[in-house]
Amino acid sequence: MPVQITRTKVIVPRRRADLLSRKRLLNLLDDILDYRLTVIAAPAGYGKTSLLVDFAHQAEFAVCWFALDEYDQDIERFLAHFVAAIQQRFPEFGEATLAFMEALAGVVDIPQLVSVVVNDIYDHISEHFAIVLDDYHLVDASALVNEFISRFGQEMDENCHLVIASRSLLSLPNLP
Repeated sequence: MPVQITRTKVIVPRRRADLLSRKRLLNLLDDILDYRLTVIAAPAGYGKTSLLVDFAHQAEFAVCWFALDEYDQDIERFLAHFVAAIQQRFPEFGEATLAFMEALAGVVDIPQLVSVVVNDIYDHISEHFAIVLDDYHLVDASALVNEFISRFGQEMDENCHLVIASRSLLSLPNLP
């Protein structure tokens, strides 16, 4: 049975009118297209999500959003939402990835999954875009999620940019 997508997890949150825009930090994020991976790590309450919401609403390129929770430690749930987050902005993406995931029938082959996702992006998305993974600390204990993100970060094309917000430093193997 396919994983049900919680749509509120894969849309950019609304920017509140009373949100204080932090120009200096936004200026630092302007260079995001120069990097494959950007990590924003700070304790709770420091405004990581608010900064990224503000950034997403001002960016001149597509920003895909995935708000993680502890249930996303399950790799199948994680991947279904990861694909759905990209599909929000690029509806033509994902058909090959979802078909491959369905054919796996519960067997997880991270290298193959990464190849399929990277190829699907390459075939269907030519413009630069960012994927925000908010609250990554909630899934950092999942070895499979970490392996997927680490490998994806190494193999993704130059038009794709990962932005990870976390309350702790990441334990990604082979950090790109």
